Amino acid sequence: MIASSLSKALIYFSGSVFVDGSAKTTRLPGLKQGSKVSFTCEEVTTDRVRVHIDSDNKTVTYDWRVPAQSLYFALCWGQVGWKVLVE
Repeated sequence: MIASSLSKALIYFSGSVFVDGSAKTTRLPGLKQGSKVSFTCEEVTTDRVRVHIDSDNKTVTYDWRVPAQSLYFALCWGQVGWKVLVE
């Protein structure tokens, strides 16, 4: 299954970042009303992208494996009222 070979990231409301199930040392500021999180991607090689995750003037950066140049984006919130903008 292709999905299991893709890099996955989770950002919790506390600012904790997990990539492929492993907690990362660097944390983002906690999310709250009015928070903005930005994902910026740049191609490193044909099967890797560098992903910069920015929130409240703090940035974390990871290189992710992206086979066949496919990139999937999914969100899940437990509350209403959040807005999403994808450009």
